[in-house]
Amino acid sequence: TAPANTAFRGVAFAPSSGPPNEAIVPSCPATLNTTQGTATSAGVSATDPDGRVLDAAITSGSVAGITLDNFVESPSDNTAATATLNVSNTTAAGTYHVTIEYTNDDTPTPQTATCTVVVTVNPPNQAIAPTCPTALNVSHGNAGSTGVSATDPDGTVTSAAIISASVAGITLDSFSPAGTSGGTASAILNVANTTALGTYNVDIQWTNNDSPSPQTATCTVVVTVQVAPGSVVISQVYGGGGNTGATLKNDYIEILNHSSVPVDLSGWSIQHRPTGGPFASSWTVTPLTNFVLQPGQYYLIQESQGAGGTEDLPTPDKIGSFTVSSTSGKVALVSNTTPLIASCPSGSGIIDFVGYGNTSGNMADCFEGSPVPTLSNTTAAHRKNDGCFDTDNNAKDFFIGDPTPRNSSSPFTDCTGL
Repeated sequence: TAPANTAFRGVAFAPSSGPPNEAIVPSCPATLNTTQGTATSAGVSATDPDGRVLDAAITSGSVAGITLDNFVESPSDNTAATATLNVSNTTAAGTYHVTIEYTNDDTPTPQTATCTVVVTVNPPNQAIAPTCPTALNVSHGNAGSTGVSATDPDGTVTSAAIISASVAGITLDSFSPAGTSGGTASAILNVANTTALGTYNVDIQWTNNDSPSPQTATCTVVVTVQVAPGSVVISQVYGGGGNTGATLKNDYIEILNHSSVPVDLSGWSIQHRPTGGPFASSWTVTPLTNFVLQPGQYYLIQESQGAGGTEDLPTPDKIGSFTVSSTSGKVALVSNTTPLIASCPSGSGIIDFVGYGNTSGNMADCFEGSPVPTLSNTTAAHRKNDGCFDTDNNAKDFFIGDPTPRNSSSPFTDCTGL
């Protein structure tokens, strides 16, 4: 054994040292997603196994509305420091790489560590935009159709359907979905020739591929199946009632349903305008009754009474008061009660039109094709074939004869074969 003071020559001892300094361990979500206008947040934290985390800050570029708040430092070694990453509802849409740097209490040089959160602010979900006509008008007995479509600026329209009450003959066909986000989906709204008379509010609902809840949008097409012009015709016109030589006391106009379906006369009118005289500057109107005129059924409108004549008309279906010219004028059957304006009108709900008078001084100024010959106190204009004949030429469709008025109780006539 060597003496206590013996020196060990040639042997060197290194000074003792502690364990290596451990790194800060951040904990952050990889992503944080929201929609513009909606605030969101996420908790973030960091620990230092052999120290305390004393600070945290966003070190990436500043983004308006993205902040790090509510920081709480580590209370002791190896405990978490916490904070809240906030994205406000005013943050602009975009994708932002938010870097958070943590700092500990190491001396003389504090240690740092970072984590990055990819913040995505999506634009607000944009609505489906349908494109539909506001109205589709179809003449009864004829088919009609119109194209409808819809787009979604940030989605794909995948389906369309009629969601209003089912109407026989009205269908949505030939649907083609949008091929891509922002593309156009299309379909055809069809009205069959068998669809009943009436006005229908057809609601079309479009649906996209939003997840988990698909978005919808609706457009409405007002489909009107209306009486086709000429479905009901003026079958007789007489203006000599009560005049010199007349047997009948009253003027009259007779109409006939020469179509194959019933026609509701509710809201309709008969209108007259003479060629000359004090009433030649405007149309006079007799509203019709709420009457459903059957195929082949007549309807009698009694007008003004003269001082002469010996016989009453058959029981009229409607009593009016205007004077029908005994020589020349024009008569319109209209599907509304609004007085016509122009001397020779068009459209405006006109179902049938007759102009009569073809002699000097008694010349009708408006008619279908050519005018019916001039009438007299004892003659009426008769539509041929008991009222069924209609070529849209007044001169060809009418003949002049004795007045023989018929009403809704008269025997029906079958026009379907003509």
